[in-house]
Amino acid sequence: CRRVARLLKERSGLKVMLTRDKDEFVALARRGRMANESEAGLFVSVHVNASKNRSIDGTSTYFLSAAKTNEERATAMLENGALKYEVEEQEGPHRDEINLILQDMAQNEYLRESKDLSKFIQGELSGISGLRDRGLRQANFAVLRGAYMPAALVETAFISNQGDEKKLNTPVFRNKLAIAITSGIIKYVEQYHRKLANGS
Repeated sequence: CRRVARLLKERSGLKVMLTRDKDEFVALARRGRMANESEAGLFVSVHVNASKNRSIDGTSTYFLSAAKTNEERATAMLENGALKYEVEEQEGPHRDEINLILQDMAQNEYLRESKDLSKFIQGELSGISGLRDRGLRQANFAVLRGAYMPAALVETAFISNQGDEKKLNTPVFRNKLAIAITSGIIKYVEQYHRKLANGS
């Protein structure tokens, strides 16, 4: 993520904020709130995937929507598992039905843009030689639910897979991931500006 931040600043002049820049836990709900409070235009959450099935490998990018497959549901459950450590951050009883409906409407407003952002990032990741393209996916990730802007969750590779883990341990591969994520974000931003210029 630090590489992505540096590359984005160098290549696009975009202002970049990291939810953290050292090895510390930040609650899933807090990450989206940080993006909202800073009035960010995009939210990208970068992860390393894992599975009990060690033969599964590859990369995928998700946008927030109901999961369509068992694999998407399983990935969301694994990522959302951190919620059990976030007692102080969890949604309490004050979250009434009206607030939940309004939040859902806000998320739906960005659904198409989130899908586009995710598609651009995955398109770049799929070009990395030796990294299996698991495609564009959707799931109900807690980390994306609180970000009211176009948002994507990147699963770079599987640390549970011996081949992917070996790649992840090399600076060259991590640099390829950073370049791909950066390129996908920039392509999305360029498309967004073209749409604005055309009034669409």
